[in-house]
Amino acid sequence: MRCLRGCLGVLAALMVAQGAVAQLTVATEVADASNYYPWVVAISLGPVAWVTFEDGIEEEELPFEVVRGQFFRIVVTRAEEARSYYLERITLGGEGCCMQLASAVRLETFQIAEQFNLPSNTSFIPVRWVSPTSYIFEAQSRRFEMRNLDASQPSVVEINP
Repeated sequence: MRCLRGCLGVLAALMVAQGAVAQLTVATEVADASNYYPWVVAISLGPVAWVTFEDGIEEEELPFEVVRGQFFRIVVTRAEEARSYYLERITLGGEGCCMQLASAVRLETFQIAEQFNLPSNTSFIPVRWVSPTSYIFEAQSRRFEMRNLDASQPSVVEINP
């Protein structure tokens, strides 16, 4: 298994050296927010993506509870020495009311560490949001972009290696 991991790391390094971008699909695990909120150390909020309604539908006629927008946030927790990273989707109703936690998943960051040859205890620091479904983070002085946050398994690419 170590050979396979090492070979994948070498392959990723060769791809980067030749100008190709290594991309990793990150596994997620459904999370219960009530279990990790006591240990939150950081939260990064993404921009809101507002719903565009079809012609003929008057937004003002819809109940406030109808979802009109959503945003993602990254939640970082710490229990003893270990950090965990959660991706949450928050929905909004009319005029930004009725905010609800629609989903929460734990990101399997060990995959990112293995794929990009980072130490297993690496901290992933959110830097900035690129779009409602993409953000840039830093790890070991390297920058990465996590994309497709609205997919069941977001992807990660190293940028400016």
